[in-house]
Amino acid sequence: MNNAVVSAGRTSLISYPVAITLLVLCCLLLTAGVSHYSYYNTLSQLEQESHFKLNLYKKVVLSELKRHAYLPLMLSKDDQVLEFLHDSELKMKGQALNAHLESLSEGTDALNIYLMNPEGTTIATSNWQDKTSYLGVNYRYRPYFLNALAGQPGIFFAIGVTTKIPGLFLSHPVYLNDEVAGVVVVKVSMQPLEKLWAEQGAEKVFLTDANDIIFSSTESDWRFNALSSLTPSQRESLKADRKYLDYPIRSLPIREDSDVQDYRLIRIAEGPRKGKHYLWLTQALPNSPWKLHAMASAHGAREAAINAFFLGMLLSSLVGLLAYVLMKRKKVADRLREAHDLLEQRVESRTRELSESNLQLTYEIEQRQRAHEALRRAQDDLIQSSKLAALGQMSAGITHELNQPLSAIQTFARNGEKLVQRQRYDAAEENFSRIFALTSRMGEIINHLKTFGRKSRKRTESVDLVQCVENALLLVDHMSQRDQVEISFDVEKDASLVVTGDPVRLEQVFVNLLSNGIQALHSSDNPDKRMEISLKALAESAEVIIHDNGPGFDDQVLESIFDPFFTTKEVGEGMGLGLSIVYGILMEHNGEIDARNNKGAEIRVCLPLYQPPAVPLDNPAAEEINL
Repeated sequence: MNNAVVSAGRTSLISYPVAITLLVLCCLLLTAGVSHYSYYNTLSQLEQESHFKLNLYKKVVLSELKRHAYLPLMLSKDDQVLEFLHDSELKMKGQALNAHLESLSEGTDALNIYLMNPEGTTIATSNWQDKTSYLGVNYRYRPYFLNALAGQPGIFFAIGVTTKIPGLFLSHPVYLNDEVAGVVVVKVSMQPLEKLWAEQGAEKVFLTDANDIIFSSTESDWRFNALSSLTPSQRESLKADRKYLDYPIRSLPIREDSDVQDYRLIRIAEGPRKGKHYLWLTQALPNSPWKLHAMASAHGAREAAINAFFLGMLLSSLVGLLAYVLMKRKKVADRLREAHDLLEQRVESRTRELSESNLQLTYEIEQRQRAHEALRRAQDDLIQSSKLAALGQMSAGITHELNQPLSAIQTFARNGEKLVQRQRYDAAEENFSRIFALTSRMGEIINHLKTFGRKSRKRTESVDLVQCVENALLLVDHMSQRDQVEISFDVEKDASLVVTGDPVRLEQVFVNLLSNGIQALHSSDNPDKRMEISLKALAESAEVIIHDNGPGFDDQVLESIFDPFFTTKEVGEGMGLGLSIVYGILMEHNGEIDARNNKGAEIRVCLPLYQPPAVPLDNPAAEEINL
């Protein structure tokens, strides 16, 4: 009986999901329609407003061009210019015309005003007193000169060849006896025009030339970028007239939105997943290959569509929820019972999954711990191998270092024996004292080698940094003597240079750095090879600077000097792990290291100063001290 009731209840529930789904679909369709209408309506308003502003910007551009066009026309009829071109004797006294052009330039907003002869050489200019004066410079390859020489006014935007300052060049022919006797040119800046654009709206406004290259824009980063890739012929043309000099012309990262047919929507990429959307309008300037562009942000349209969409989704959700509650009201008890059974099944299944996940996680943790321990052992072995390799490289010098005192000991021993036989005990005692000093020296070297060569236990203790550097100097002493490198050691007076760390590892740091410096000086052509080591205390750290007068570092080497397996040595002479190991050891000690060029190579090492542990308040010894 109960099974029949449940079956009947399930049969009656089949129509509920279908009805709710249909209702929600209707709401979603309505939401999509409202969002679509809101999007296109906002775009339409934005287009109308942008079109109006583009016309306004166009009028501003034409007005500015007309305002500047009068000056070259006026100068082409100027009495001083005509008299200068007519009278050859005045050409030798061009200073008066230069001053006249300078006065006109100061009275207007022109950057420069200059006069060119028919061969294209500047014979008078307003900047005649500047270091970047145009006097004597030939610009016959510029289109504005060629147009004026042909009898037509010229207008041309370019980056100045002499001043490297971009500007708009306006030219006009100067006639004498119905022939072109010269060309007058006025160079003006586009910055006032760009400022007017910026003051009149928030759109991105810019001008492009015949090659679709942006030469004036409210966005400084867009200048001298192309709207599309340049063809080889376009690049050759730009190279011929040197319009943008050697400036690297790149393409602006523009992506057009093909989903919207009625409007020109684009996205300017600012990263792999970032970008801004704009409505793009363009108008050609009359009697010019230039085009004026305005890009208005489409963020408002997208925001309106998104708001409408989410509002519709919210209403759809509320309608669906209300319908669901009303239709399910009579079957609450059955649904609760079914939900309870399903919940128990899910809890059981989830508990089983969590148990399995917990076991898997525990296993992965153990694997990670093993891997971490293996990595730590590998790092320790690598550091130990580096020390042994350094000892191997120093073995020849160390052997020589020990052979000398051994030979001296042998000689002093024989002499001492003969002196004792002759009963010259004072002289024999002096020989034996020398033997003792030599054996002490050998013992000191061997003890340092044993300390340096043994595997570190990674203990942390207070380390005398001065003693640490002196031990390293003892180990590389034979190398410096062999390569005739003079090493000076300067320690700041009364400075506390005790740091916290592993003395063996810190000694390896300075052995590696000093060995590298000596090797670099060995390959240097400088006959006076010197290395300076200075130690001083800072606020909370000790600083060691190692400087040599060798060839220094290349700029590319400085970027990768501490990378593993990076080396400048020949193949077979090094694996590039020495400075990488130094970097790793210093990072373990919370230290710092950096390299730079300073009349040679200079490496700076900083290590935290040793901080004694705080004495506990309940320590009886501390109480006695306080008493």
